[in-house]
Amino acid sequence: MTMRAAFLGLLLLSACAAAPPAPRLYLLEPPQAAPVAPGSGAEAVGVREISLPLYARRLQIAAEDGAGAVSASEDHLWAEEPARAATRLVARRLAMLRGGPVYADPWPQGAAPAIILSLEADRLLGGFGGEARLEGQMSMSCAAARDRIATRPFALRAPAPGADHAGLVAAYGAVLAALAEEAAAALETFGPCPR
Repeated sequence: MTMRAAFLGLLLLSACAAAPPAPRLYLLEPPQAAPVAPGSGAEAVGVREISLPLYARRLQIAAEDGAGAVSASEDHLWAEEPARAATRLVARRLAMLRGGPVYADPWPQGAAPAIILSLEADRLLGGFGGEARLEGQMSMSCAAARDRIATRPFALRAPAPGADHAGLVAAYGAVLAALAEEAAAALETFGPCPR
């Protein structure tokens, strides 16, 4: 019986040793920013969920190599759904910059944004040790007057501080924070909206 228990114990140990390492999970975070004096009396903004290309919507973190090929690793994953995390990051940064309420889609019950901001990314991609690029267009419309709309393109870049997934994730956070800053500037020239 002891020989059999020793054999089973050895078998269990060898199975544990052969188990692949757990994937690393990453949160999408903005870079640390210096405090800004927010505007006052800004109209409430509702940020629709950011539209991302297929490779950027996957849980596997996408990276581009020097030849332009896109790869995704099963060992390096987003900790949450990328479009939702990106939308929250932009909405939080935008709220900090504007000084008024900003709601991420779906906005809370009872919230009534005056301005609807839609963000469509055609590209959100970067390379290890290189830079992340975010390109697309933003549209702003008045909730009460849907015929009042403004659309403008954006093309943003941020350096990846390291030649690994952590550096690339930091660069993705930086380009999304820059998108919030660009949206804040665009909203300043767009408003006010009729009620």
